[in-house]
Amino acid sequence: MASFQTKDGETVSIDLSAVIRVRAAISSEKPAKTRVDWGIVSLLMNDLQFVVDEVRKEKPSVIGISVGRDKKTYFDAKGIKAVFPALPHMEEFGYRSSFKILGYRQHTKHSVEELKSMLAAHKT
Repeated sequence: MASFQTKDGETVSIDLSAVIRVRAAISSEKPAKTRVDWGIVSLLMNDLQFVVDEVRKEKPSVIGISVGRDKKTYFDAKGIKAVFPALPHMEEFGYRSSFKILGYRQHTKHSVEELKSMLAAHKT
């Protein structure tokens, strides 16, 4: 468990072993800086890199994957079950591969080979 500050000024304790995804907050989540998905969603005022570093202390399998606009989203590599080529209609936007996590398909800017290599390095 680790404690972080929410956008409401409260402190939330997050079970780091349950974290699935960490990313920068989007405009509709502001003034939060970071979003953490860990079974529930927590919107945090802590900087993204600080949160990622804390999560990695408990879960070193969390890796940064380029999912768009030159930004990384951090996923638990152990939760990624399959890697696929990007869907054809997504290729025009620069996506080169995709993966399944929690039943959802996430497109990435990495090639299939790059993504598989990244995952293999962090699943052990």
